[in-house]
Amino acid sequence: GLIITSGQASLAIGPNSSGSSGMGTSTGSDPDLQALVTSYTVYDKAVLEFDFVPIADTIKFQYVFGSEEFDEFCNSSFNDVFGFFVSGPGISGPFSNNSINIARMPNNPANYVTIDNICNAGGTYSWANASGVYFQYDRLTKVYTAWTLVQPCQTYHLKISSVTCWGRYDGTTVL
Repeated sequence: GLIITSGQASLAIGPNSSGSSGMGTSTGSDPDLQALVTSYTVYDKAVLEFDFVPIADTIKFQYVFGSEEFDEFCNSSFNDVFGFFVSGPGISGPFSNNSINIARMPNNPANYVTIDNICNAGGTYSWANASGVYFQYDRLTKVYTAWTLVQPCQTYHLKISSVTCWGRYDGTTVL
């Protein structure tokens, strides 16, 4: 597994003993994530990028997104956001390097993965961690799958990124 956090990874470890655990990292913004939540300002980016060559015509990633901003900051001035940006042959999108974002809400693929979209989707797509033993975060998504069609044996670029919107608490993704 892998953890990508806009705060401090050690804060992800449970139990869920605080409703506001988190820290800023002063790592700045991310233009692709900012484009997903234009009415917010994004801070504390956490980004992992790499090139890869798929051997099949489909790539899939399973992930969980969690945050300390659930549920008290749903539909407020905080709105952490996450993205899986893929670019390469046959892909043409609106994000950097002509990439597309394959991190979409399972109940409505037109919506990206954000705190507000998860809150608005209801409990079917996430679980409250009120008395959680293993994780500090107040709510985490169920396991989501990001996927797209690709051309086998061609080089693609993947950018996995998460940010805090407003810079208060951690937005974290576990792969």
